[in-house]
Amino acid sequence: MLPAWRSNLLRKQCKRYSASSERLNIIGSLPGRSASQLSRLCDHQPSRGTLMATRPSGGCRCGRVRYECTADSIAMSFCYCRDCQMSSGSAFGSFVLIPPGTMRLRSGQPKRYAVKTDSGRTLTREFCAECGSPLFAWTENIFAVTAASLDEPAGLQPSIAIWLDSAQPWAPIPDDIERFSKNPSISSTG
Repeated sequence: MLPAWRSNLLRKQCKRYSASSERLNIIGSLPGRSASQLSRLCDHQPSRGTLMATRPSGGCRCGRVRYECTADSIAMSFCYCRDCQMSSGSAFGSFVLIPPGTMRLRSGQPKRYAVKTDSGRTLTREFCAECGSPLFAWTENIFAVTAASLDEPAGLQPSIAIWLDSAQPWAPIPDDIERFSKNPSISSTG
């Protein structure tokens, strides 16, 4: 059984591909799931906590780096890991998750640095070299855009909170979203 947030992600991906042959080619390629298993998810409506279909665009504070996404956003995540705390200068990082490979730079070139995370993965963060605005964070499995860098962040609705084991005791944590002590499983086997 897939975690609810992962099922919502797959449902959202299915919704984007209305032609059944195209849909099955795309979702059928996900490891560990047959096309018939995944296509059943397409018959359900997304549950509470997913984003409205949007193709986010945004940039840094000084305007040097601009980006746009070529696919709808998947979810909004609050991450309470120490790395996100240090990177954001706050109690957590706020991110909009998009399918990997769907972000396109319109102008500028962000600077990047990579760190080993508590989960053992390599996390790459990108930011504007001029004004320092954090823009992106990604691993081999997920691509995240910082919520504050979006042109239109007002309509966002958080859906998951992750790395709560690292949350500061004074950190605000919404009650109405899915919570995970560390990373949720992002594999297709749950």
